[in-house]
Amino acid sequence: MAIAMHRTSVRTSAAGNRVSLDRRGLLFAGVASTAFLRSGRRAVASPNFVLDLPACTTYNKSKSGVQWCDVRAGDGEEPLPGDLIACDFTARAVATGNVYDGSRNFKFGLGNSEILPAWESAIVGDGDIPAIKKGGIRTIVIPSELAYGKLGDQCLYGLSTACRVPPDSPVEITFAFKGVLF
Repeated sequence: MAIAMHRTSVRTSAAGNRVSLDRRGLLFAGVASTAFLRSGRRAVASPNFVLDLPACTTYNKSKSGVQWCDVRAGDGEEPLPGDLIACDFTARAVATGNVYDGSRNFKFGLGNSEILPAWESAIVGDGDIPAIKKGGIRTIVIPSELAYGKLGDQCLYGLSTACRVPPDSPVEITFAFKGVLF
């Protein structure tokens, strides 16, 4: 445990300087790593998680501008607003082609503003897009104005060249709906 805390006690800042975490950060790192180790789960680095799926060749387009295609149709239950669900997903900035986020067994509540509203509509359905069913895999392309817009996402020092998602970039999300948890 001491070795893990020592490794997390120093990090590199955006300017390239080595910075020590304060006591609170070090304590959090220790508690989080202990809880993680006790859970017995394997770590999945978000930006490195990529669903290995066939690409869509044709997309349907909703009135809002969201494009979607089902890579595989599910045959289980459909989620409803208020449900806690689990998905595997990969999110990519279309402008750069870079994967900026992804997770295996990502759990979130529908209707709690935990994900992009357009992604939530592609899960529960919105009239143009049918609800996905358990076991289904869907790819959606969200126009920039419904994703992160002119500001982009997490732009370092406000620079448009240093963003997870550049300004005005559409976002492509491929997700596998694993089911409703409760």
